[in-house]
Amino acid sequence: MTKLNATSLTRLRGVDPNLIALAKKAREISPIPFEITEGLRTAERQRYLVKTGKSRTLKSYHLRGKAIDFVAMPSGKVSWDLKDYKTIVEKAFKPAAKALGLSDRIVYGIYWKSIVDGPHVEIHD
Repeated sequence: MTKLNATSLTRLRGVDPNLIALAKKAREISPIPFEITEGLRTAERQRYLVKTGKSRTLKSYHLRGKAIDFVAMPSGKVSWDLKDYKTIVEKAFKPAAKALGLSDRIVYGIYWKSIVDGPHVEIHD
């Protein structure tokens, strides 16, 4: 059983407890290692991300602690290959969401049509 590292756990501060539980469980069962890169954001950070083109909205779920971003790390190195993110979502996040009874509340950026955001996971109320 593999767990999120200390940095990832720190980055989950202020995030919805159900989303934290999901990330932890997904990491334990994921065939590809991953770590959390971002959780709760400040409005200032969100404005910066929009200004630099890394986000398209000032109404991000990150602002309410309802979203996380993660990075795939096959072989211990960062990967931005969308296939790795799809594998992590389908083989780790989705089964973890099902086990936690959260399947109907979780949205995955890897499936978005207008802008694919492979590392993004959010929880809806």
